Amino acid sequence: MVVILVDRHEAREVEHQEKAKWIRSVLEKMAIPLDEWPESPSMDNLRKMRVLLHQVGIDIIDDNNDGIEIYWQDELKAVWRKPFYKLVTDPKERNTRYKFYYELHLRCDPSIESLQENLETNEEEDDESTE
Repeated sequence: MVVILVDRHEAREVEHQEKAKWIRSVLEKMAIPLDEWPESPSMDNLRKMRVLLHQVGIDIIDDNNDGIEIYWQDELKAVWRKPFYKLVTDPKERNTRYKFYYELHLRCDPSIESLQENLETNEEEDDESTE
C-alpha cells in the first residue's frame, strides 16, 4: 500500500492523477504503444483513450465504488480499489488551512509486477498453437 500526504482541498484531484498514472504504468508493462496517450494524465483523457485501447483487446472498467479493473482479452490483469483517506492533524501548525491534511492510502493489485511475465507466457502459448 502506498501512502501520500495531501492537502485536504486537493485530495480528489491527487487521487485522480495517481489513478491515471497507475493505469499508464499498467499499460506500459503490458507493452501497449502509448504514442497517442496524453502527456497530462487525467480521467477525461482516459475516457477518450478507451476506444483505442479496446481495439488492442484492452478494456478498462470502472466499478461502482471508484475502482478500476483492467482486462486484456477478457482476462482480469490489474485492479485499483478506491483509496481511503485518514485525516491527520499537525498540532504545531497554526494556520488552520494547513493544520489538517489527509493521508491518501492507495490500494492496487500487487500482482502487477508479474503482469509482463504473464503476457509473455500467453504470447508463447499463442505462438505454439498457431504452429
